[in-house]
Amino acid sequence: KNQYVGVSETGTTEVPMVEFNLKAKNNGVTVKTLRASHSSWTVNIASTTDTLKLYEGSTLLGTATPTYNGATFSDLTIKIAKDATKTLTIKAVLKKLTATAPINYLAGERVSTTVLATAAEITGEDDNFQTTTTSGSTVSGNPQHLFIKYPEFKLVSGSITPKQTTGSNTTRTDKAEAKI
Repeated sequence: KNQYVGVSETGTTEVPMVEFNLKAKNNGVTVKTLRASHSSWTVNIASTTDTLKLYEGSTLLGTATPTYNGATFSDLTIKIAKDATKTLTIKAVLKKLTATAPINYLAGERVSTTVLATAAEITGEDDNFQTTTTSGSTVSGNPQHLFIKYPEFKLVSGSITPKQTTGSNTTRTDKAEAKI
């Protein structure tokens, strides 16, 4: 599912890009580094994104500057107990969209973030100070389309008025109303 994000004309906008789980299976572990791919579809990533931030809930764990080959969160100390799971979120600090020259990116530009579950992308050590083995699936966030203004539809209310069936007629027509 694609997302539409309203970015600022005057400052930066922080947007959740991808949420993923890390689980320790055989021993407790400490995650030391995590690398994520962060890309823009038509322009250099430096044109759209200042920084990536790694969170557990509302706690900031680290920051990374994205480049053409990804962003590495280093010097991490994310402790995960044996058989425990941590849910982490990567948020992008998106640059303002300049509508006048020099334009840094066009409205509608898409950015996306992916985390690969490989030993090269996520490093750490277990409770016995041994290098961890990383396995799992690639997690990709939904692409975010960047706009200053975009339509946003929200269901304000809804109702269904049922009609009664009569006699042997089992077909029923109901009226539904939604306000947006």
